[in-house]
Amino acid sequence: MGFCVPRRVTRAWLPLLLLPLISCGGSREPPSSPSVNPMGTWKGTNTVSSATPASHCVAGLLRAAFSAPQPATLTVTAQGAVVSVKSANDLTGTSCDYIGQISASGEITATLERCSIPGLTGIVCADGLVRDIRISGGRVAVQVSGNQMTGTESGNYEVSLSPSGAPDGSLTISSTIRVTRQ
Repeated sequence: MGFCVPRRVTRAWLPLLLLPLISCGGSREPPSSPSVNPMGTWKGTNTVSSATPASHCVAGLLRAAFSAPQPATLTVTAQGAVVSVKSANDLTGTSCDYIGQISASGEITATLERCSIPGLTGIVCADGLVRDIRISGGRVAVQVSGNQMTGTESGNYEVSLSPSGAPDGSLTISSTIRVTRQ
């Protein structure tokens, strides 16, 4: 059994016959792959560039603790324009996983999926109160150029008083990534 084709194609039938052709639209070609190959292991540094709002006591403590360049490894895997990025601090062993995409020009943008340690507890501020921070989101945006990759990594954190868990604001910590393909 097939579909019924009218014996006479009149003007009234013509739009109905063309509808499947019109509704498909677009190209059947797959999206183009990036011209840059980001896959592999990249080593270098990740340096905290800002913690905002700067007035929050936790921001100042984190800037002071991580202002020196930290040894970092980025591991990138890709399938077409979809990339997975693992950003690891070689000193502490902590890491975060990101999923995103790469443009044809080599720019990777990815959002946070998970971190090996989702936060820090027991941060004592100058006011004597203890705070905890928990990551609530993040992003990596880097540009691949030959064997170099540079860009930023940022994390959004919810701050709470410890041990009550009462909210005490939020922070965004941004860092500069500079790595070389291994």
